[in-house]
Amino acid sequence: MGTTSNHPGSLEPVEEQASRPTSRIAKWISGGPLDELPPFDPEESRLHNSIVLNSSNPAYIVCVLEDILLPRYRVPYLLIRAANTSIILDGQDPVFDTWLVTYRQKVAEHHKHQLTIWHAPRRNIEAWVPTSHLLEQLSSPRRSPAVDNQALMNLWSQVVDDAPHVIERYFKSLCVETNIRDGVFRICQDSISNVVRTGFYYGVINRVERDSAVSNPDKILRIIKDTHEALQYVYDIASTEQPVTPQVVLKLHELLMRQQKVTSTTPHQYVPIGRFRTGGLEMRRMEGYVQFCPPDRVIEEVNTITGRIQELLFSCKANPIGAAAWIHMAVMNCSPFASGNGRMARLLASLPLIVAGLPPMTIPCDVRNEYAVASSRVIARLEANYSELGNVIVRGMMETIRSVEKLSALTEEDYQFQTISGLELRLSSIETDEYVRDAVIQVE
Repeated sequence: MGTTSNHPGSLEPVEEQASRPTSRIAKWISGGPLDELPPFDPEESRLHNSIVLNSSNPAYIVCVLEDILLPRYRVPYLLIRAANTSIILDGQDPVFDTWLVTYRQKVAEHHKHQLTIWHAPRRNIEAWVPTSHLLEQLSSPRRSPAVDNQALMNLWSQVVDDAPHVIERYFKSLCVETNIRDGVFRICQDSISNVVRTGFYYGVINRVERDSAVSNPDKILRIIKDTHEALQYVYDIASTEQPVTPQVVLKLHELLMRQQKVTSTTPHQYVPIGRFRTGGLEMRRMEGYVQFCPPDRVIEEVNTITGRIQELLFSCKANPIGAAAWIHMAVMNCSPFASGNGRMARLLASLPLIVAGLPPMTIPCDVRNEYAVASSRVIARLEANYSELGNVIVRGMMETIRSVEKLSALTEEDYQFQTISGLELRLSSIETDEYVRDAVIQVE
């Protein structure tokens, strides 16, 4: 019997059962050959009893199920269950056969509906253009923007040589600001400064804005930590010269979005992380619609983009700022994911910057409006102008360096807070691990 946990989102203990079915199956097939069907996963029934039936938190359910099942089974759960059922029944149950045919039809209809919506007539600012065409129509990144990045290079080199703690703070600031920029959460300025100065410690976020999409400070901190891990992966790619492939892009998205598998706002929607979108995507503006890549061409587009990124990273002639601006534009023009495209665009755009010895791309509060205007113009291709976005990228990096340099040094009180909070966080982590394990081995 599992025990009750005080950890946020914890499950109530379930009642012991004298016996339980080998696998929970639909009523319409009881009394038939599926009564003896073993579970797809040894823990399937336990997971169902201890999690699905005892939790009203959809994000928690999805995270636990995926974290337990996906590392072991890369094939979708429903596909495995349907395949097992089909093999065992061997055409003996017309009800199941009808369900299978109907389900296939619904999947095909959903895909067709998504394409119909994407191709529906509407007032588009300009229709979507494939990346391969953009390479021909727009000026090459190596020739623009006409940004003198020497001042940025000098400033960053000085930081690297004389103030390594500023680098660490720069990365923390990036991880906070990129999420605020995309509306993932909103926290007060004091909390932003606390995170950047002190680090990712339990209790460091003292106030969340009332209109924040995520209100739980602990979840916000976990999102920031996931962003930091994704940034570290970008540095690993740059330092090891790992080829940038669609699989690398998927892994980066999975790291970035680990805590965001379910939308925070209601109605809750599942967000497939580490997977390219299969639905249409567009952005509505006052002048009309901006179209992104149609769902049936996303994989093709990502292949084109990653191939071009690889060329830019190893081109000695490419201007790193121009390359970053082009990568940002190309990723946003495609927007290959259901969510997180802006953050992904900035992370991938950081690759040529890091390779060139510059800091990664960040958009602090002071340049958010300029960034929105510059990036929107490039997305909609109203202006084939890398210089504007390039200037914003440079200014954002320089503003962030200067901002974190101004933060005060850690005090003795800060170090004590880190020690206490770090201990609480480790204890909380141990409790969470045991808690999830209890969810799996509950009702023994």
